[in-house]
Amino acid sequence: MHTVKQYPSFAQWWNSIDRTLVFGFLILCFFGLILIASAGPAIAHRIGISDGLLTAQWWFFSKYIIFASMSLAVMFFLSVLPPVYIRRIGVVLFIVGLCLLSLTPIFGTEIKGAKRWILGIQPSEFVKPGLVIFCAWMMALAKYKKNFYGTLYSALALLVTIGLLLIQPDFGQTILVVSVWTVMFFATGANLLWFIGLGGLGTVGMMGGYYFLPHVRNRIDAFLSPDAFDKFGVNYQSDVARRAFNSGGLLGRGPGEGEIKQSLPDAHTDYIFAVAGEEFGLIACGLIIGLYGFMVVRTMMRVSCVHDHFSRFAVVGLMSLFGIQAFINMAVNVGLFPPKGMTLPFISYGGSSVIALGFCAGFILCLSRKRPLGFEI
Repeated sequence: MHTVKQYPSFAQWWNSIDRTLVFGFLILCFFGLILIASAGPAIAHRIGISDGLLTAQWWFFSKYIIFASMSLAVMFFLSVLPPVYIRRIGVVLFIVGLCLLSLTPIFGTEIKGAKRWILGIQPSEFVKPGLVIFCAWMMALAKYKKNFYGTLYSALALLVTIGLLLIQPDFGQTILVVSVWTVMFFATGANLLWFIGLGGLGTVGMMGGYYFLPHVRNRIDAFLSPDAFDKFGVNYQSDVARRAFNSGGLLGRGPGEGEIKQSLPDAHTDYIFAVAGEEFGLIACGLIIGLYGFMVVRTMMRVSCVHDHFSRFAVVGLMSLFGIQAFINMAVNVGLFPPKGMTLPFISYGGSSVIALGFCAGFILCLSRKRPLGFEI
């Protein structure tokens, strides 16, 4: 049996990697540049940003270029590594992220009633891909070793993560990681009866969040009865976002011509999809939705041919994380879900989010590479 060196040459890397997926990530970053360039100046002016090196007009745009460049550098670096290094990096990322996440409620910065930031970063963003890698490792070991309760260990890791997220509190990220773990669990071949049981636990968890977390209850009540809660401003951003889609129509009002960014606090982050709807129209939004959907479906089809359990479970989880986060963000923008405080992958502004997505993309590209016989994993 012939062997292949661990670090491929550029030609080997280029021929083994999913080039279409690479271009998909790059296109999303390009969309992000355009939309941040449009929404950023209005946000910077409204919050009074002033910098001696960067004018307020280009502050967010310049920052996004830095974050996106770092993210893409991480993505390409990780895509070259052998899978065994991906496992190690992912586990370290998970452990370090959990440590920071546990310190955030004590030493973190409180924003909008929640403590999610510490040392200038949002640990939950880095915990998510790390959790997927750890759970994929445990689930794969359960396949290879008898009497090894890998799925149980992955569930315990999930519960620890959930507990730390709810302390912040961050109900949106909690729903996301539970959804991703559930997809991974069924990718291992779990019985359909488990789906019913987990669905029941999820329902109980959501009811618990409603009754014991006031901010969750307010958002759900506002979503179900918007007229009764307008006086509290709970639905303000969602209402403005929906009006933006109506204003944009099919073709939009034109680049930079939108008005939503003048009054929407999170127009550059959670509600950037609404900016796209107003300025570029529903057709452009449809193209963005189609791109996310195409990337998810293509990756799932590609990884179905991977025989290594760890790589398959990890890619399924990571791409589910990517796709479900995009779906939740866009659903919130059009009013299908209550506000979740979740960014649109690679398009929304945010250093922690964009760089963490670079880890996610790099892991996916590496683990989904075509590998000749004898390649070490």
